[in-house]
Order: sequence, then C-alpha cells, then structure tokens
Amino acid sequence: MSEPIDRFQTYDQPDEEPAISLEPGTPLAAGRYRLLQQIGRGGMGVVWSAEDRTAGRKVVLKFVPHDLKNFESAVAQLKESFNKIHELQHQHICPVYTLEEEFTLGYYHVMKWLDGETLEDYIARTVGRGQPLPLEKVLKILRPVAEALDYAHSKRIIHRDIKPSNIFLVLDESQEITDVQVIDFGLASEIRSAMSQVSQAQLRQSGTRAYMAPEQWRRRPQSGPTDQYALGVTAYELLAGYVPFEDDGDVEALRMAVMQDSPEVIPEMPEHVNAALLTALAKDASARFASCLEFIDALGGAEIVNRARDVNQGTKAGIERSTMMDHRSQSAAPGVESLMTRGHLALEDSDWSKATKFFDDVLNIDAKYAPAYVGLLCAELQVREESLLGNYKEPIADRGHFQKAIRFADDAYKATLEGYDEKIRERLLQEQYDRLVQAKNRAAERDCPDLADQFRAMNGYKDTVTLAKECDEQYRVLKAQREEVERLERERLQREKEERERREAEERARKQQEEYEHICEDTKTASTEEDWQFLVKRFRAMNSYKNTADLASRNLILLPRCQANCYNKTKCIR
Repeated sequence: MSEPIDRFQTYDQPDEEPAISLEPGTPLAAGRYRLLQQIGRGGMGVVWSAEDRTAGRKVVLKFVPHDLKNFESAVAQLKESFNKIHELQHQHICPVYTLEEEFTLGYYHVMKWLDGETLEDYIARTVGRGQPLPLEKVLKILRPVAEALDYAHSKRIIHRDIKPSNIFLVLDESQEITDVQVIDFGLASEIRSAMSQVSQAQLRQSGTRAYMAPEQWRRRPQSGPTDQYALGVTAYELLAGYVPFEDDGDVEALRMAVMQDSPEVIPEMPEHVNAALLTALAKDASARFASCLEFIDALGGAEIVNRARDVNQGTKAGIERSTMMDHRSQSAAPGVESLMTRGHLALEDSDWSKATKFFDDVLNIDAKYAPAYVGLLCAELQVREESLLGNYKEPIADRGHFQKAIRFADDAYKATLEGYDEKIRERLLQEQYDRLVQAKNRAAERDCPDLADQFRAMNGYKDTVTLAKECDEQYRVLKAQREEVERLERERLQREKEERERREAEERARKQQEEYEHICEDTKTASTEEDWQFLVKRFRAMNSYKNTADLASRNLILLPRCQANCYNKTKCIR
C-alpha cells in the first residue's frame, strides 16, 4: 500500500529546515540500512523508511537532532532511555530495535515498520477531523493502548506523550483495523528533555499541551496516572470530536483551564461514559483509576467497585473503598475506620510520615488490626495503595509489618497478602527470565557458562532447564568456532612466516651472489698490498660461499709476492 505522509510525525513543525539533508538510497551503518523515503518531520528530527539489508526487512529510522551528539550528558540520557524502552516486550508496543550513531548525522532509532496509519490520520480519512467515532470503535482502539500502558507502568516506564498521532492502526487490504500499536514510547519526552540542554528555542517548539496532565503543568513527578490522563483526553477527543481544553496558542489560559476547570460532559453520551472520562481527567492523579484498563472497562460500562468516585468533583470525597477494611479479622474498634481512611488518603498524597502516624494511631487502639500493619508497610515502601504492593520492586515477605499483618489476618486476607508477595516473586522471575533470554541471544562464548548457571538456579522455571542446556551447547559451538578460527589463523601466520623466510633467503642468496661477483671482478684490478688484504677479508666474510675459502687462501699466497714486487717497484703479479 502507498505510504501516507507524516505517518510517524510526533512533533510540531520546526521553523527552519534541518541542517543535515538525506537522500533516498543513502547507505547507513556500514551499508546495513538504505534510506527509502522520508515519511515524517518534526521539531525534534526527521523520520525515514529504510531497508534493513541484514535482516531483509523494512524499518523506520527516527533521527535525533544532530547537535545533541555534542552534549555528553544529553547523549547519556538518550542511551539510558533507549535501554529502558528496548526492554519493553509487548504485543501492542512498537519495538525499537537499536540506537545507531552515524558520524555525520548523529543518533537515530531503528523501529519496526508498520503497515497502516496513525489514529489521527485514520480519523481524518474515515470520518473527518473534528468528527466523533462510535463508542464501540473507540473501545476497540483504546483497549490495546491501555494494555500496553499498564504493562509499561509495571516496568516503571511512562510514555508521557499519548495522543492520536502516537497510536498506530495496522490495517488490512480492506482498510479494517487488525492491530493497534503504541509508537514513540518515551522517545519524544526523553528527546525533549535532552534537547533542553542543547537549545531552549527548540524546546519551546515541542510539546503536546492539550494532552498534558495537571501534574505536568506543575512540573511534579509523573507516573502511570499521567499517561491515563492523556489516554482520557484522547478518548474524550474520539467521542466528542474535540479535546476537553483546546490549545489556541494561549499557553497560560490553557494551563489555568487544565488546572482549574472541569471538562464539559459530552452530550448524548451515556452517564457511565462521562463519569469514566471525568474520573480519568481528575485534577488529582490519585483520584483517577487504578489502571488504564480499569478506565477502559469503566468507559465500556463495567462497574469499578474499588475505585468508585464522586466524578462530578473529581476528588477523594467520593471514594468508596474495598480495601484492607474488607479483610479485617475482627470488627473495627471505634475510631479505627476514620483513622484508616485518613491514612489511605495520606498514602494517595504520598505523605508517608502522615500516613505512618495515622496507622500507628490505629494500632494504639487495636494492636492486632492487620490492615493497619499493611498500611504501615505501604508507607515504608512508599506505595500509594495496597493493591499496588504486588508491583513493588522486591519481595515483601521478610518485612516486619508484612509478617505481623499475616499473623493477625483472617484466612481470606492472609491469602490476599500472600498473593501480593507471590505476584512480586513471579514478576521478578519473569523479569529475570526475560533478561537472561535476551542476554542469551547476544551472548559471547565467555558469557554462556554463567548464563547456564543462572538458568539452572531458577529451579525449572518455564523452560530454563532447556535454556541452560542450550547455553551449554552454545558454549561448545562458540568454543569450537573460536578454536577453528584460531587454528586457521595460526596456519595463516605460519604460511606467512614461511613465505617471508623464503623471500628473505632468496634475497640473501641474491646479495651473496652479487658480492661474490663483485669480489671476483675486483681481483682483476687489485695492485697493492692493501687491495689484496681487503680482498682476503671480503672472501672470508662470505662464510665459505661457493669457493670463497679457496680464493681467500690463494690470495694469501699471492700477497707476499705482491709485496715483494711492490717493494722492488715492479709490476704487481696475480
């Protein structure tokens, strides 16, 4: 199918043409990639389709601004970002294969080629810009996006630039949607951050303000709910035909609207749709849904029991929890529920010290109240709610608060808590497994034995036993290949040595023959004692070459006669 224009564009147009020009057919990476066609351009770089000659496939090359390579800290940030994004392996995240560097062009990302168009282009082509899509189609498109975002959030990676132009629809020949891919995962924001060290002017040109959450405007730390907000803006735009807060160029007016105003409900939309949108677009990040999928479920009409809110206010006041309180091992003493609620709100505000105080107050009332120990554990680990404990970076079973919670919890709550630790261990095993598999795919000979030991140490997790054996076999193959290469190299060096010695011997023989001929010629003209003495030395210096020893002796016999004749002033004889 024909290639749409600017299908990978993710930035505003620059004021000037890029300083570096590229042409179709230009080879890159020592000829591995051959440029085909420019398919996008923005304030942060240009995008080309290219042929990967090594892999035999079509790819996308996204070029980073050329000047960035001159700033060491910016390059380090770019590489760190790529290493994180490269680890993302999800069916709805467009893979970024490599980060390459070209001396004259700087850095560029190599991404998977996708056949289709961005959601932005799809809307323009099918219903026209500013026109809404049916709810069923919106859910079909955004559910894979939500799955991809939740997966990335579990890896502690945020996209930060979700919008229709960063959602790619894979289409079949009949133009039906067969897959949805999230593109530019984290790249745009990281490049903008890096470019702030290069050019403040370029930094001001970039950005997608209409999709930015309040915490981004406040320059506060960003997390999964930040992406959820952008997903909410995207959903609102698809359903209404316009974004909740239009960007007409007045940045301050837009900032105040995002920070203070509530989005208008979409006319003729079901109540649950508007309620879900208002929750996802809440000013307070902690008042949004627990995950992006939860938002999509609510948008589709699912009842979200544990995160129901007063969506008209978008605040914590409407929260009806199914939290630790549902699993308590005894009825709560007077005052406990109020303190637990205040502790939960403090957790959501990331006020860990205040949350600790409230949960300690609960334990002063009832020292065996298990949910309070879990609350203390959340504050200790800086986790904003219990349901996120399963996403913590390391096992929690050895934590004192966890052990006390297990001790005093009833069977149902105990099973829930143990499930969190099991989820962590399963995730860590999966992460270790993924990391080892990737390491195995690019392992050198010296790495294979250690990888085999690490696979065996996973005690039969998935196919680690088979992978350990494959590492052993890979080691044997690589070792045999290395030894064969070394053998061939030794043979080559030996052949070169022998050839060199042969040439040197021939050269020595040639020079000896020349010297021999010169001495023989000089005997014809020798007339003085000094001449004969010098000839004897030269013959002896040739180390018995041919008849030089005989000639040296003969000259010694002739030397006295030469001396006598020279003394008598007669003609020298030979």
